[in-house]
Amino acid sequence: MTRRFDAHTAEKIGIALLTREAFGVGASITYALLSGISPCLIESVLSRPREQLRDFGSLPRPTPDRRSSKTTTTTRH
Repeated sequence: MTRRFDAHTAEKIGIALLTREAFGVGASITYALLSGISPCLIESVLSRPREQLRDFGSLPRPTPDRRSSKTTTTTRH
């Protein structure tokens, strides 16, 4: 698997993947072509199963707070 060319291309591919989930492969390919993504790159990314893709979504996911698992709350009496 090759690395992304740039952030702008990665954003377009991410939108194409979200479009595939919402509307199907045909709409995803149409969006990607109209966005200027090369047909080879479209085919390469859309042919992969979802499990082989990096995580994508419309909302960012914050990293969990590591402190919460290491600290315990105690009450003073």
